[in-house]
Amino acid sequence: MDKKSSKTLKKIIIKICYPMIILITKIMYQIDGVLLHNIIKTISFVPFVTGIKKRKIALNNLNIAFPHKKTKEHINIYRSSLTRIALNGLEFAFIASKQLNKNAVLDKCTVEGLEILDRAVKSGKGIILLSAHIGNFPLAYLWLAAKGYPVSIVFKEMKNYIGENFYYNLMQHYNIHPITYQKNTRVTKNILSALGNGKIVILTVDQKGNNNIPVKMFDRQVRIFPGAAVLARKTGLPIIPVFAHRQGIYHKIDILQPIELKTTRYSKQDIIENTQSMIDTIESYIKEYPEEWLWSYYKWH
Repeated sequence: MDKKSSKTLKKIIIKICYPMIILITKIMYQIDGVLLHNIIKTISFVPFVTGIKKRKIALNNLNIAFPHKKTKEHINIYRSSLTRIALNGLEFAFIASKQLNKNAVLDKCTVEGLEILDRAVKSGKGIILLSAHIGNFPLAYLWLAAKGYPVSIVFKEMKNYIGENFYYNLMQHYNIHPITYQKNTRVTKNILSALGNGKIVILTVDQKGNNNIPVKMFDRQVRIFPGAAVLARKTGLPIIPVFAHRQGIYHKIDILQPIELKTTRYSKQDIIENTQSMIDTIESYIKEYPEEWLWSYYKWH
């Protein structure tokens, strides 16, 4: 089967399966939260046993991040992370099927540090929120939007397997202003426009992109997209970290103090150092809640 035929077949399968997935999620949504948590915990043992390649990457990364912990501790962290990934995936299915209403979103989370965000909002200017692939991070965005904050998020649209503008329409449903990632110049223009209109723009920075710069994470070099640091320098706006971690069937959102940014005349060096400060903040949060991160996502050397 050639590449084009394989892609067409994949598209057909997803279109057929998607309604079935929605039906299953609607049924699962009716199950008691604690019972569902226990079911997922049991099921999540399967990828630990069968996903040998992913497990090898994850345990190697955990050894890099926590060299003083024993192998048994690394295994426990990874197994716990798989449970959380499965639970987060199911909760995202609830989000994608639009089963979570405003009250359901608000009830799922508690927040610490909201006064930090409120102080920045009072300035009347835009805000850059620093986020990462930690915990159920999309739920944190939905919570802020449900509370009435003018949230905007940058994302890459899903290929048209399910429907046109799937994520775009989903974000609008939850009262989030969507910024579709296209070319760098276009997306930057749209972000600056949103910030200029007083939006809270959320950027996940623990990922690669064009024009990556080298920084250190867990004492290993990684290349990270410096967009948040570039935008902060261009606009003079604060960067406020926001992360989430699971507490049983609920979540806690932590809003931290703004990143201290360097603004000297050496712009390139400032951007590198400010990006490093962001990664340091993310690393500290991961060390506090290691079960919340995607340990098999990165492959450090």
